Amino acid sequence: MSPVQLGRRALALVSPTGQGDTFWWRFLLPWNALAYFYRYRYLIAQLAWREIAGRYKGTHLGVLWSLVNPLLLLGVFLLVFGLIFEGKFNRGIGETRTDYALGLFCGLSIFNFVAEVISRSPTLLVSNANYVTKVVFPLEVLGLAMVLGAFVHLLLNFSILLLGCWVFHGALPPTTPIALFLFIPLGLLGLGIAWTLSALGVFVRDVTAVLETGIQVLMYGSAIFYSPDLIPRKLAWVELLIRFNPIAQIINETRRAIVFGFPLNEERCLYVWIVGGVGAFIGLAFFLRSRHAFADVL
Repeated sequence: MSPVQLGRRALALVSPTGQGDTFWWRFLLPWNALAYFYRYRYLIAQLAWREIAGRYKGTHLGVLWSLVNPLLLLGVFLLVFGLIFEGKFNRGIGETRTDYALGLFCGLSIFNFVAEVISRSPTLLVSNANYVTKVVFPLEVLGLAMVLGAFVHLLLNFSILLLGCWVFHGALPPTTPIALFLFIPLGLLGLGIAWTLSALGVFVRDVTAVLETGIQVLMYGSAIFYSPDLIPRKLAWVELLIRFNPIAQIINETRRAIVFGFPLNEERCLYVWIVGGVGAFIGLAFFLRSRHAFADVL
């Protein structure tokens, strides 16, 4: 099916009249959104594969670099933080330097997923302007495909992490399968970010420059190198900000469950699920409401 035919079917699904904008809000109903994306699953899969394969296009190892890079990165972390520095995420539980290296790799893997989505989203529609201006195309799938491509790399990183935990601990903790369910709200949050920033990037080109600094600030505010539980009491306001940062909560809970075997905090997990769902809803609503102006601006 051609992109034009796909786009026409997309508009027909969003609006019974085929006009697209009049009934855009109906697309926000979860069952309509799921039906819409399921209908274009093959297009989404092709775009996602293009995202994955294009990253290492022209290299000898190709997609295998997706496994080699995290493996090398984990090796560096084990060398530097396992043998040289002495970092701690917890107090009084016999945490080793290897545990700190594994916990750091866990946090950076999740943050790199978020950072990739944030950095690429503002130019997503601008770099695919031919889909916006020349043909009728289901633009919503571009953000989904980009997030799926980044998500595949996250899963590959975590496969290396789980292998490292199994090698150094002898077994994976029973909390591991439950912790992986936090990837669902993480993916929803990534979709919300992608749809919001891709639409905003069409109208405000300065977003990319602002986000370069914002990503660095977010990295230190996401509890990657430390645990929120170790923040001094005199910096209670910093701890409060981190508690409301869903990325920090996902990193902290995933790390505690997979690397250290602690049970998940139900309240924090519920919080990230709510933020992820609301974030995806708001992002899609903003994207749909702005879509009619994309072609005029580009």
